[in-house]
Amino acid sequence: MSLENTLERIAVALERLQRQLPEPQPPDDPAPVSPPAAATAVPASPVRGRGRPAKSAGETPAPVAPAAPAAPEVDPFAMDEPAPVPEKVTLKDVQAALVAYQKRVNSPEKARALLKEVGGVDVLPKLPEAKWGAVVNAANAG
Repeated sequence: MSLENTLERIAVALERLQRQLPEPQPPDDPAPVSPPAAATAVPASPVRGRGRPAKSAGETPAPVAPAAPAAPEVDPFAMDEPAPVPEKVTLKDVQAALVAYQKRVNSPEKARALLKEVGGVDVLPKLPEAKWGAVVNAANAG
């Protein structure tokens, strides 16, 4: 269904709805615009000058709640600490960490060197499971 057909169907439906609505009719007896002056009379008050009104003797200031302790300032330019390695690291986690490291340093050779240095292997499938966490930590730190 094309856009034009959809718009045409919407327009036809709106016209049908408009025909079903009753026409608004003006009231026969218009209501007064403002209430009578006697009903809205306000007792006269003394004329005050400009500025904040003075506190009366009966008012007590509201107790001020102690301010919440300020949160420690966070340095937006501080180096982030590497994400902690989850307890159960998978080979996909190692691969994702190495790919992220490779993109960060913009060099696949450096990623391979990191794998060789920390894991002691040239290719990821040969990496022993015991060294998966160390490679992830090194990739996240680097």
